[in-house]
Amino acid sequence: DEFRGTFLQQPPAFSAKKIGGKRSHKLARARQTAVPALPAPAPVTVHRLDIVACDADRVTLTLDCSAGFYVRSLAHDLGERLGVGAHLAALRRVRVGDFQVDGAIALDEIERNPAHAAAAVLPMAAMLPRLPGFTLTPDGVRRAINGCELGPGDGAQAPRVDPESPVRLLDRAGVLVGIARSG
Repeated sequence: DEFRGTFLQQPPAFSAKKIGGKRSHKLARARQTAVPALPAPAPVTVHRLDIVACDADRVTLTLDCSAGFYVRSLAHDLGERLGVGAHLAALRRVRVGDFQVDGAIALDEIERNPAHAAAAVLPMAAMLPRLPGFTLTPDGVRRAINGCELGPGDGAQAPRVDPESPVRLLDRAGVLVGIARSG
């Protein structure tokens, strides 16, 4: 239960986190000290953690976690708590955000049938589906792609969102034009 819910997790030395403005993994590879500096612990959330199997010296888990969670660190921490040491032997990501692995196409299928793979490519407007969409007029599209500030005449009613929250800018056909903040 210690690894469920929200807690501070120690990212590994070989991570993309920054220490003093430099990537931790670059500092660790440079080995300027005997013990590499570690990035600051970061808050993470584990929504679900289940033991699937225990076979001899191997434990298989399923995990639903927040962005920024390091499964390698979980393996290390579990081994440390059990007093036996542990490392990550395999990792299979089955979901990222709203996208599930069952919607993916295997690499060998892509190689055998490139037309099927091309037809399965998601349009950019389908990315970030949780962001509200804002449909622009043709003039609004022109202004947006030229980096101009948008005004009331550039599109439909602006979605009522937090001014700090990004929105998807779409043309009338639903094609993604850009991402913007409403405030």
